[in-house]
Amino acid sequence: MLRNVFWFVTIALALTAIVAGYRSTRTVSVPRAARATTRDPRRATPADRAQFRADGPSAAVNDSFARDPVTVAHSGAAGVRWRRERLLVMVVGIGWSLPLESAFLASHLPLGFVIDPSAPYAIRAAALARAAGRSVYLQVARAPSPGQLAQLHVRFGRFAGVASRAPAGMARALQGAGLEFFDERGTADPAAFARAGVPLLQRAVTADDRTQPGYVRFMLRRAADVAQRFGPTVVLVRPFPTTLRALQALDGRSGIELVAPR
Repeated sequence: MLRNVFWFVTIALALTAIVAGYRSTRTVSVPRAARATTRDPRRATPADRAQFRADGPSAAVNDSFARDPVTVAHSGAAGVRWRRERLLVMVVGIGWSLPLESAFLASHLPLGFVIDPSAPYAIRAAALARAAGRSVYLQVARAPSPGQLAQLHVRFGRFAGVASRAPAGMARALQGAGLEFFDERGTADPAAFARAGVPLLQRAVTADDRTQPGYVRFMLRRAADVAQRFGPTVVLVRPFPTTLRALQALDGRSGIELVAPR
């Protein structure tokens, strides 16, 4: 009897492990970024898909930004005439890996940098960005109080603005502070910021939810399509080597222009 119970428990545990492994494999094989891409109004062409295959395997990014749709629906009307393809690129999550981030800081590209104050190299990264003449934004979880803004100024010195995924109360918190707000989700109400006199940057596209070079190039081209119709378009990226190479290949080519934030 005990022997039968032993084998029953062993088989049950084995089946549990197999099911768990199947679910894990299934999740990895269909990354979140790949599912989010289907919400983009412009689907990948056969040439794009061929390039994805040529680039080899891709890693899906698993962070808070990957939870959002890769494109944000525009509320404004598209321009009647085609506009210049201008992209304003914001690099988020700075301060965690100076070897990776220094390549972005040393590049000639006009980029904005979002520093995570909780990161171990945040102060050093902010100093390097300012020394390179780059715009520095500080990541916050929610609308800061005047005291919290003062503390950030003490720690980091001068910075251009704050960035957050939570725009609630941000217009009032930044009113009169001389700071810009980078809306990382793209869901803030522009009218509220206009009334408060707070400059607003709203994300329109996230370009690197997957690290595959072809995917990043594809999303940057989609951002350029948006810029043609609506004007300068804000793109969120992380400090990945593949992202930097895609931006370097894009800058000054094919009529697409990268422009710096304030």
